[in-house]
Amino acid sequence: MATGLNGPVVDVGPDPVGVTFQQIAVDEKIFEFSIPLTGFWQVHPMLGQAIVDRLVEVADPRAGETWWDLYAGVGPLAAALGARVGSQGRVEAVESSRSAVDGGSQALSEMPWVNWSRADVRRWLSNPRKRQEHPRPAGVVVDPPRSGAGRRVLDPICRARPRVVVVVACDPIALGRDTAILAEHGYAMANLRVWDAFPQTHHMEAMAVFTPSDQIS
Repeated sequence: MATGLNGPVVDVGPDPVGVTFQQIAVDEKIFEFSIPLTGFWQVHPMLGQAIVDRLVEVADPRAGETWWDLYAGVGPLAAALGARVGSQGRVEAVESSRSAVDGGSQALSEMPWVNWSRADVRRWLSNPRKRQEHPRPAGVVVDPPRSGAGRRVLDPICRARPRVVVVVACDPIALGRDTAILAEHGYAMANLRVWDAFPQTHHMEAMAVFTPSDQIS
């Protein structure tokens, strides 16, 4: 069962085929996403748009830049990045779920500069051929599972030396571990926004922005 723009959808079969529809607005442009019942979307109805708005505000993606969107899901953050970097820029959206990649590719079909890779993020980052293919990113967005990004993801990101790393986290303990790893590489938390999106649990959705320590005044 899930709820979207098309109302509540329930499928009791062994292989659910129902979908919900969600929307994200970026700079007055509306992106519509089709989400299988077994797929992922933010559980709070206002959180998806809030995260996109906050990303654009604090990460400041600029025209012509290259960005990585790791654990991209169906691409709401890739949509925001793609809209801001424009056709002269590039967004590498990496996601392991086939249905999410298919849905994201369809939703963002008007932005061919958003390149989709169906791959495990850790393997994608460790592939030397992939690193050579993609220019150094100006920024990286990481929206990992509850366990956090971890060293196998953050170490290669920091070696690429982006000007900003954005971590989206639903578990404050995992975010603390990732913050410590980033600090080892000279990245300090410059901004933090927390949403109490999961009432009566210890989980909170957070967006933390990290920049090289020498860039923080």
